[in-house]
Amino acid sequence: MKNNQLVSPEICAQWITEGRTLIVAADGPILNTLPKGNWIGGSIPYFMTEEGGTLNREQVFVTDLTTEIQDFSIKAYGAQELEQMLDDRPENGFSYLLMPAFQEVQANYALQISQNPKLFDVPTLGWVTGIVWGEAAQPLVVNGQNGAVYTDQLLALHAQLAADQYAELSIVNIYEQNEGPQIQFLEDGYQVEDCLIDGEKQNFLSYLQEHQINMEYPLVGDFGGAQLNTSIYQAEEAATAVSFAAPVFQSQTYRFAKTIENRQAAFKAKLPPKNETTLVAYNCVANFMQLGGEENYTQGYHYPFTFGEIAYLVLNQTMVILDIKK
Repeated sequence: MKNNQLVSPEICAQWITEGRTLIVAADGPILNTLPKGNWIGGSIPYFMTEEGGTLNREQVFVTDLTTEIQDFSIKAYGAQELEQMLDDRPENGFSYLLMPAFQEVQANYALQISQNPKLFDVPTLGWVTGIVWGEAAQPLVVNGQNGAVYTDQLLALHAQLAADQYAELSIVNIYEQNEGPQIQFLEDGYQVEDCLIDGEKQNFLSYLQEHQINMEYPLVGDFGGAQLNTSIYQAEEAATAVSFAAPVFQSQTYRFAKTIENRQAAFKAKLPPKNETTLVAYNCVANFMQLGGEENYTQGYHYPFTFGEIAYLVLNQTMVILDIKK
């Protein structure tokens, strides 16, 4: 992959002052120290490097777009302005989005924009920013052009490509639906209490507990032939509701994922070859925690781990790859 690397804040600052166009990922306090320039940044401290996965609060992960795009614009959008974001995307190019976790803007994008047919007109990708897992800090995004820091807005870098190029998104998902019961939810959202299990109404949390469901594995929905994951984010014994890291939809039928004997090997088997057309990639922090990061099991890809992956829709436990082709 081109120009995807973990560097010191000083090197990143030097590249910014040189006028490079960058996507920056780092622990939140570091982002606030970088100079103004042609970049957008999101808080995340987890990365995949040549040596393997790491929690790193001292360095900055940089993706350099300078020589790969023809032009760009950067703009922030509030939770009620997301349809404008769709209209601002370039006709030939892609839009790279960063949005803070646990905010209305994330929910509105996932629940409302995902239903807008215009979404699929232009390659739209990015990730949900996060923090060190378990800490109380606020996920954030930074507009490097003016230094603005947002905890409740989506930030987009709209990138224009040359006329003879096009952007292509792909995902790596090792999870598939098992042969167990069909699960349907009674409303769209990030939190549910009751659902239908093979048509019978039940409390979902009680079902998870009674059947000792391994919640490291996601729910998997069939979205027009594409099997997409929804991670169970929180299911506390004292609660009556279950929270998710991506929304569930009333219109979809879900099943739990099949058990995989060796998830690292499964990832390696599904990865496309890393080549000169690959521009960016990113993976889910759940995979960082569950698949083991002592080695680079994604075969040379370097990237941030995120609190949610965007490949048009908001995804979980998925790796997203962007290629620029002719």
